[in-house]
Formats: sequence, structure tokens, C-alpha cells
Amino acid sequence: MKIIWTSAAREDLRTIRAWLDERNQVAAGRVIREIRETVSLLQSQAMLGRVGQITGTRELVIQRYPYLAIYEVVSGGVRVLSVFHTSRAWWLFLGGAGEDHS
Repeated sequence: MKIIWTSAAREDLRTIRAWLDERNQVAAGRVIREIRETVSLLQSQAMLGRVGQITGTRELVIQRYPYLAIYEVVSGGVRVLSVFHTSRAWWLFLGGAGEDHS
């Protein structure tokens, strides 16, 4: 399965990286690498994440760090919608992502 990063999810990674870079550049690299490596597991195990709080989404817990990758399974792949620190009420920011638009 293909991993598709939405522009919003890519921006989330940039924001996380920038915030962490200000505090510890080495740690920032480790966190981003761990997020990407964990999300890459979805290529072979798309249902790995738990059922999401928004219909049609799933939540992949990044085990070593307090982040969630929010995604949906689509034809031929997985679309990563967002990556959030677990302290944030992320579902308030998605604005209906994952809802059925058919």
C-alpha cells in the first residue's frame, strides 16, 4: 500500500520539527524519523491504528513519543491527514476530514 501524506500532515511535521529544533535539534530529528518510520508500518498493516474519533479515520500511536498520526484507508493506500501531539484536541482542527464525501 502507498502512504499519501496530505499537505496538512506535511505541514504538521514541519511545525513539529521547527518547534523541537528550537529546543534540541538532535531530538527533533529523532522524533520526526520515528513518526515517519511508524507511519511506514501502515504500508503492510493499514489497520494497525485504532478506530478514530472521526468516522472513517484511524489513529496510529507513535509509541516512543506523544504523537498521533491520523489517517484514513483509501483505495490502494493510506492517506495521512494529520500528526498531532497527544496533549492537543486534534479533532477540533481537522474540520471534517475523514467524513464520507461520496
